[in-house]
Amino acid sequence: IHAITLYFGTYQTTAWWDHFTHFYSSLVVSMVVFIGLCILDKYIQKINFGGNLLFLTIVFLCGYGFGNIWEIFEWTVDTVFGNAFMQYSVFDTLGDVTIDALGALVMVMIGTLILRGRTPADVITDIGLDDKIDALKSDWISKYGE
Repeated sequence: IHAITLYFGTYQTTAWWDHFTHFYSSLVVSMVVFIGLCILDKYIQKINFGGNLLFLTIVFLCGYGFGNIWEIFEWTVDTVFGNAFMQYSVFDTLGDVTIDALGALVMVMIGTLILRGRTPADVITDIGLDDKIDALKSDWISKYGE
């Protein structure tokens, strides 16, 4: 999204676009982490999240952390190249990380609803990923062993 937006100049022409991209990115990263953690919970017996609170906290911190890492990347690019190409001000950065937190928080709220009355492992079964993951696992074992 970011590269296309820079190419077309959408950040300069559409005031709300920066906030949308940060919200959407942190929401998607948090969603991927949520599904990944559900898979880990189901298939790796040594992992125990000890309840949904820790599970959802990890989802939030990963989504929010990714947004913060992106802001560090933007600052680094601007510092190395000596311009304000990626960041416009400290207020831009603060707004971006606030929106990143909001996107991650929305996924945590959605995750709370999804996990109501089920475990993270149940989610994988309910969305029908069992067969696909079992096939991948079987292929892996046949090629590389356990």
